[in-house]
Amino acid sequence: MCHSNSLFRVRVIPAASKGATKPAVGRAAVRSDHIPPSCRRSSQASVAARFVGWLSRPFVHHTDVVRFLRRGSSPVDSRSATRPLYLGVVGPGEDSTDDHREVARRVGLLIAQAGHFVVTGGLGGVMAAACEGAREASGLTIGLLPGDRRSDGNDHLSVALPTGLGELRNGLVVRASDAVIAIGGSWGTLSEIALAMRTGVPVVALPGWDLPSQGMILADSPEEACRAAITAAFARTRATD
Repeated sequence: MCHSNSLFRVRVIPAASKGATKPAVGRAAVRSDHIPPSCRRSSQASVAARFVGWLSRPFVHHTDVVRFLRRGSSPVDSRSATRPLYLGVVGPGEDSTDDHREVARRVGLLIAQAGHFVVTGGLGGVMAAACEGAREASGLTIGLLPGDRRSDGNDHLSVALPTGLGELRNGLVVRASDAVIAIGGSWGTLSEIALAMRTGVPVVALPGWDLPSQGMILADSPEEACRAAITAAFARTRATD
């Protein structure tokens, strides 16, 4: 079964065909057994469409959100959202540590349990761990791959999008996200943090590199990071939608 729009085609691969060779069907493939029930009620094409438009968003300052979070806030009731949030999780790939991956897995799990989607660069390390955690809660995971082969994506992706852009795809990860959670440190992670700060996407940083904290939201635990990211993303989407 195919869904189409003017930008791309999406092939929904039946769950029964897990062992079969995946057909080449444009820039996006969605496994039907990876789509959570909340997403099956809408067109899978509309879910993937968010990740190929890449329309520019207005620059939004979130200083007030940072100030609010530092005062303390109650847990966010994600059911008040008009739509699920797209939360980016960035961090080292193959150079990640066991601690990084465990934190990322917990972050992905919490994001999915809150009813939101995980956006990553689609490869290993922190990216794969966050997707694995989200899948444990039947969450939707999106990978924006640097190369042109969908098979390069990790095994926990619901939607794999080969961009062919190399490291430039870091910008797509940021622009696709309502907020970004940074775990650990690497040059690629630093570039994503910088792009997010430059374009007004809220950044929540867990312990990693020693970076200037001005404008960033600092968190000490996966729970605190997810609560902060959801709160900041809600504030941003209310200002831009």
